[in-house]
Amino acid sequence: ASLVGLWGLTFAAVAIFAAFRINAANARWAEARMQWATIQNSSRVLIRQLMAATTNSVATGAATPDAAAAYRRELAGRLSAFAYALGVLGALLRGTDVPGAAEPWLPDDIQGLAGAVDPANLVLQSVAVRVKDGVRQGMVGQFDPITLEPALGALNTAAITCQRINHTPTPRQYDYFTRVA
Repeated sequence: ASLVGLWGLTFAAVAIFAAFRINAANARWAEARMQWATIQNSSRVLIRQLMAATTNSVATGAATPDAAAAYRRELAGRLSAFAYALGVLGALLRGTDVPGAAEPWLPDDIQGLAGAVDPANLVLQSVAVRVKDGVRQGMVGQFDPITLEPALGALNTAAITCQRINHTPTPRQYDYFTRVA
């Protein structure tokens, strides 16, 4: 009877640790999913605002339609590269080799993301620089960067949260006790 009781206690302890581990994994998955939705939403907002700003620049004669379209495509490509760069960083941290997955989306000024310490941040910095360049070139208005900054900030926050999720391990005891039993 004591052996059955010991097995019962062992089973209960393993079940509790397994439940904690499952809950921790589900919480991480849910948070990562919310951050991915933030990345999608902020990218859409940023592109929508850039579309409106460049359309206005064309209407006022500050930019040509072809130049505005090229500028929009370039920034949309950089935002696509941002999402890919987050994936590249995750793959590098997991030990999976995904060299240059974001490279096709980028112009020549920021090639070599696979070797960067934080490729997603590098791409986001390039978007911010190109927005400022757009002011000088007449692609966007002088005050448009003020309205674009919240979307860039949200992208940065989401990227940092994704990196935190990726860097934070599940507490070791949850993993250890479920393997021992």
